[in-house]
Amino acid sequence: MIKPIVCLLVLAVCSQIHATDITKLVQETQKIAQTPGNMSLVWWIPLEFWEESLDQDPRMTEEQKADFIEILEEYTVFAVVESEIGTFGSFKHKPKSEIRDNVKFEIDGDEIEQIPYIAVNQDASNFFITMKPLMGQMMGEMGKGMEFIVFPNEIGGERLLDPRSEGAFTFTSFGNEFKWRLPLGSLMPPMIDQSTGEEFPGNYSFNPYNGNELVRKE
Repeated sequence: MIKPIVCLLVLAVCSQIHATDITKLVQETQKIAQTPGNMSLVWWIPLEFWEESLDQDPRMTEEQKADFIEILEEYTVFAVVESEIGTFGSFKHKPKSEIRDNVKFEIDGDEIEQIPYIAVNQDASNFFITMKPLMGQMMGEMGKGMEFIVFPNEIGGERLLDPRSEGAFTFTSFGNEFKWRLPLGSLMPPMIDQSTGEEFPGNYSFNPYNGNELVRKE
């Protein structure tokens, strides 16, 4: 029964990844570092990404959406691409085993241990396996090298990362350090400068041009 649901979710993600709200969320959650001979991309995929994708797809029932969120909600997921770039633009992607050995996820200086691949539940594992070739179709050569690295979503009953609450974390891939500061503006209503009428992302508190305090847009 889970296989049709996996297919539906993949369709939802593929069809909605370019929708305006989803695009903003992807922009906030992706980081990239590039030199003439190497490229490192890290995409933090919070549970809210899957929720937003599903909510915009009328083909899935509420029950199917809930079932899939239940499968993924125990994980913090990063998609990582680490590649050597040839003189004429060819890509040589690092394998998943090497990526796993050269990444580090830290919150407030505390390293979070990866979940071993064999410990990921079968439904989630099937989904990641299905998504990998589709990422290649959507993102080209870069997507073909994308590997999903999985961490716990909770420790001691507390969620590690809440993209709507204040916080920060670091993800290091092959020596490239990427930092995120929370909350994510794309998941919050925009902020307004009542004096000028200017609109800013939802995680802004002040107008960066004049220092005016912002209020939440209703």
